[in-house]
Amino acid sequence: MKTVPVTLRDMIELGMYGENWQTFIDKYDERFNAITIDGFSFAPISLSYQFQQMLAKVHATVLPTYVDPDSEGYEMPLGSIEGKTGNIPTQKLFYSVNRNTVREQMQLAQRFGELALDDEMADVMYGLLDEGTNGLYQAFVNALNHQRHQVVSTGKFTINATNNPRGIKGVTIGFNMPDANHDILTGEQRWWTDADREVEGKAADPLVYLKNRVKHIRRVLHYSGPLRMEISQDLWDDMLGHSKVQNKVGNFVYRNVSSDAVRSDLIEFDVDEVYKEAIRKMIKVDEIVVRETYSFVCKPGVDENGEPDLIEERIDNFDPCNIAFIPTGKLGDIQGVQPLSMGYDADKVAYAMSNRLLVEQEDIPRTHSINVNGEMSQLCVPNAIRHMFISTVAVKPKQEAAGKTTKKG
Repeated sequence: MKTVPVTLRDMIELGMYGENWQTFIDKYDERFNAITIDGFSFAPISLSYQFQQMLAKVHATVLPTYVDPDSEGYEMPLGSIEGKTGNIPTQKLFYSVNRNTVREQMQLAQRFGELALDDEMADVMYGLLDEGTNGLYQAFVNALNHQRHQVVSTGKFTINATNNPRGIKGVTIGFNMPDANHDILTGEQRWWTDADREVEGKAADPLVYLKNRVKHIRRVLHYSGPLRMEISQDLWDDMLGHSKVQNKVGNFVYRNVSSDAVRSDLIEFDVDEVYKEAIRKMIKVDEIVVRETYSFVCKPGVDENGEPDLIEERIDNFDPCNIAFIPTGKLGDIQGVQPLSMGYDADKVAYAMSNRLLVEQEDIPRTHSINVNGEMSQLCVPNAIRHMFISTVAVKPKQEAAGKTTKKG
């Protein structure tokens, strides 16, 4: 039987069902049509890698790897030096279609040639491309959310060994938050004095602190607009377990119940929404948002046998030691550039997210692979930074310091 040789490129094109690369990528814009980065909207694309922060004043609303623009990204598995304020960092990530991921299909193609390029093969290849491209797109959306939560909960964006273990480190992008906007509790004023959050600070009273903090923001720091409190899920859960919080919320919600013991029993089993609404009224904010949001990064480590391997580690998007008080509504813009593609055939280059995300195919003959590379240079820039406030109320919890890891698939 005579067969026509089949290449990995033929198999990739089969999985695209006759569509060109840009049309194939356009589907993911439709799938992710409602990209929402709370408080931030996309600004028009810039021609330079510089962001411009327009400071608004209100009177009486596993992440890809940050690399040097000329460096390669890192593969996505299927399945202080102060940085110059004004620079937008570049992120890259890729997935690879190679002999290992399509071994069975390659064997069929080698044996039967073009006869192997049937509907079943097309479905398999489409599934592989769809999984990889969907994951690539989602990774860059997650990166914007990570930026947003870091900016809101810390007032800056830092690229370090935690969120960028295989890329550049030691870069902090500051956004000119006034020092007075960040309050740091120390000593016995901290809500807990240990990393396990078991030893309550002797002078700590979380709800009294939050109420006074809001009062300070209004009276001393002169912010008079709507105010939202944001807090991580872990810190919220720990706060609700604080002895003084349970007592005060119980007294507030069940003030018509005369027995302290009965009030304590009733509030102990109430749902979060009861606590949230009671605390919102007690501290006088317009809204409380609890952020349960995490990302995963790939980092060098060891597997269960002690052998070197890449491991996936979960990291917090929202700082678990901080509470943020921010205006409701718009906080800023997502600013960036259209990545440049040079040296690639036009039919292997596509753009997504209104030209903000570059997705290109790269043939790697040495490894018999085709890489699908993603690149984006976008940054969440807060324009309302003068009216964003942070309170650090605890030390980093032990489980956060240790991290949670899993072996890369």
